[in-house]
Formats: sequence, structure tokens, C-alpha cells
Amino acid sequence: MFNQREYAARQRERYRAEGLCVYCGSRAVIHGRTYCIRCQNSHVASQRRMRVRRVAAGLCATCGDAPLTEGYVTCPACREKARLYQRARKAGKAASGA
Repeated sequence: MFNQREYAARQRERYRAEGLCVYCGSRAVIHGRTYCIRCQNSHVASQRRMRVRRVAAGLCATCGDAPLTEGYVTCPACREKARLYQRARKAGKAASGA
């Protein structure tokens, strides 16, 4: 017998294998994504609202844990993490000739 988390994970994998949205399971996904256009738009809007609430509360827009630093909407840890990610991404593109 599966618990709810295992059941949901198997359901998402089945939807993914069938090319269906892993959130609603009823519509085809956007090319190269795992959500349909309706669920993708809903998810993006939800993330925007969460970022606005976090900044209004004086918290990091990314993690929501640390307090903001003057002049930024993210904490130093999240800025450093983003900086490292962007450097690695840029290096990967340069290496592939893109």
C-alpha cells in the first residue's frame, strides 16, 4: 500500500510519461515543460504573489527566510547562490559555443 506522497509521485510520473500536465493531468504539456499552459500561468501568478508578500514582509523574495538587505529584494545567501548559478551557466554556454 502506498502513502499519499508515493501515490502522487507515481501519478506525476505516469502523467509525465504520457505527455500530460503533471499538475492537472488533463491537458497536453507545453513543449519541453511539465505543465500545460493554464497550470503554468497559474503557477507563475502564484509565485509572483508570493514574492510580493515576502518583500512586503521584509523577507527575502527567493527563500522567504532571511531579512532583506538594504537596496535588494534577496538575502546575501540567495544572491550568492544566484551569482554562482549564472557563472556556471555562462561557462557552460561558452564551452558549448552558444
